Amino acid sequence: MTTVVSARFKLHQDSWEDYLEAARIIIPPTRKEEGCVHYGITLDLIEDHVIWITEEWESEEHLMTHLGTSHVSDFLQKASGFQILDAEVKKYTVSEVGTIDV
Repeated sequence: MTTVVSARFKLHQDSWEDYLEAARIIIPPTRKEEGCVHYGITLDLIEDHVIWITEEWESEEHLMTHLGTSHVSDFLQKASGFQILDAEVKKYTVSEVGTIDV
C-alpha cells in the first residue's frame, strides 16, 4: 500500500532562511531513494513562514528506510536549532491512487 505524509510547519522568521537552505539540500537525495514516488516542500502562499511537505512512498517500509538515511539525520540535526512555532504531521496509508481530470 502507498504511504503518504502531509506536514505543515510554521517557523519563526529568524529560522525561515536556515530552514529553506536545509530543505534545498535534503530534496535531491530523497527523490533518488528507492520507493520515493514524490517528495516536495512548498511555501504557503497565504501564511508567512509556513511550509508544507508532501511525500508519497511505495510502502511504509520505504518511508521507514528514508527516515533512517544520513541525509535525514543531518537535516534533523540542523532542524533541532530551528524555532518551529507549530507543526502538524500526518501519515496516510492509501489503498488506491487515481487521477483527477481537470
